[in-house]
Amino acid sequence: MNNLKDNHELCLLVLKSLEQTISEEQTAYLEHRIASDPEALDYYCTCIKLYVQLKNPGHRQFTRQTDDHDHLLDINLWNQLSEYEKTAPIVKKEQPALAAVPADIPKTPKSRHHIPLYTAIISMAALILMIVFVRVAPPPASEVATLTDSIDAKWEGLNTSLKYGTRLSTRREPLVLDKGFAEILFDNQARIVIEAPAQFEIATQDQINLMYGRVYASVPKEALGFTIYTQNSKIIDLGTEFGVDTARDGTVELHVIKGQTMLIAGSRAEKTMHTVAKGKAWRISGITAAVSEIPCNTNYFVRRIDSDNNEIWKGQEVVSLGDLVMGGSGFGTSSVAYANFDPITGSKSDFPYGDYHTATNTYQKITACPFIDGIFVPSGKNQVVSSEGHVFTDCPETTGIFHNELSFNKDSRYFPDIQERYMKTRRLDFGFLSLFMHSNLGVTIDLNAIRNHFAGREIYRFRTTAGTAYSISYGKIMGVEEGAPASAEFDVWITVDGRLRAKAAKVRWDSLIDLDVPLAPKDRFLSILVTDGGTIRVDGFNANHYDLCLLGDSRFEVESAD
Repeated sequence: MNNLKDNHELCLLVLKSLEQTISEEQTAYLEHRIASDPEALDYYCTCIKLYVQLKNPGHRQFTRQTDDHDHLLDINLWNQLSEYEKTAPIVKKEQPALAAVPADIPKTPKSRHHIPLYTAIISMAALILMIVFVRVAPPPASEVATLTDSIDAKWEGLNTSLKYGTRLSTRREPLVLDKGFAEILFDNQARIVIEAPAQFEIATQDQINLMYGRVYASVPKEALGFTIYTQNSKIIDLGTEFGVDTARDGTVELHVIKGQTMLIAGSRAEKTMHTVAKGKAWRISGITAAVSEIPCNTNYFVRRIDSDNNEIWKGQEVVSLGDLVMGGSGFGTSSVAYANFDPITGSKSDFPYGDYHTATNTYQKITACPFIDGIFVPSGKNQVVSSEGHVFTDCPETTGIFHNELSFNKDSRYFPDIQERYMKTRRLDFGFLSLFMHSNLGVTIDLNAIRNHFAGREIYRFRTTAGTAYSISYGKIMGVEEGAPASAEFDVWITVDGRLRAKAAKVRWDSLIDLDVPLAPKDRFLSILVTDGGTIRVDGFNANHYDLCLLGDSRFEVESAD
């Protein structure tokens, strides 16, 4: 792409894109050029870099950086002007009509020499210079962003009053986040999540200065060119998502999750520029300013926060427990309808419906499925809940009587009315894929087996929705025409390494109770128990005849593979 006419055409398209005056056809052409021509991509990045630098000529940078940026800009700008001038076409300068000129004053001949100003203006750098300086003056202090959310945020000094909806302006004192997380939405729709401890300032409507701290930026097309400055680097967005971690000693890490960025970094004498694409990461030393490539950590930064649910999201993915147990990938690929397990023998069973059984609280190790550690019939205190001897000391007394095997099941033929109820009131990530357990059954999941299955990716959370599966349709199958009686009632317990983490008490007909269990890297065994707590007989049946618990859409949140 050495043709100056091509350069000029591409530069005009980039400017139209930045000024939001570009047509759909021009956008398609620009994207094609960038994707198919490496030189065009480099030229595009240069245009963006110059645009951002020139857009804020009066902005104060870090002291030790100012000369570096001016020097870098001068080299690029004047080299472009000089190269174009060498081959610039001859331009006729048209003169306006003049009144009669006295004979003693010689007429000035028409010039056919180069017009440096004209040729400079139509060169890439000068064209940007003209548009930017004519249309954009150094901005005064103004509100350009909004604090949209925060979790446990503690702001230093005068900033303690920052609340949801607070408008944030440029040219104010730096913001210091001592604790927690904050989310800021710029008016151009660029969004950043800041993790404490952090100090930063909003420099303009599309750039921040990050003194120290961790920031994740999500930048849409309309905010192209959003920039983060640090002590010895500048990161320019090219339509992407990326994280920047700046230590107090000036060391910077850039991790690009989506799209690509432009990184300008290095020492004063050896300033370098790098295009950093998705899945790549670079470190700039705070001591030597040396630049080096490092592994990209896709789950290092908090990408989104939700104070309403106290959720902090780092790019985790949702994995179906039932799909894993039934031989799938964890993302809904299982080809079988169910997987049943016998609590007495610990073996798999193809018979989905059994009869009443009485068993001791002996823990049965499961060998038929790598993700299930074991199965048991809870019947009292000091219940063993793992193959390594973890004990649930608060397990309630039960009759020790259970009905049917434990079943992971996605066959909804027997439960159409329950499926409809779930679909109307809950988001089901994997359809009607559930765990069915009558009261007085327990199952333990090996969390390490799941971590290993996903190449060591961490597990952050377990979620499920507990409800009774006894319905009119299931009642007919079981010979009870009137459906589930009012006496159906059971408790659901979830423990981690024997310690209670969540409970759904007295689950009755039409109950739907969400259970949410945060998990830590050291957690090993997650156990689910369903208990009846009584010996009452109803309609000639044991009470737990109707205590069919459905744990809908049981799922884990794990680290993203991107």
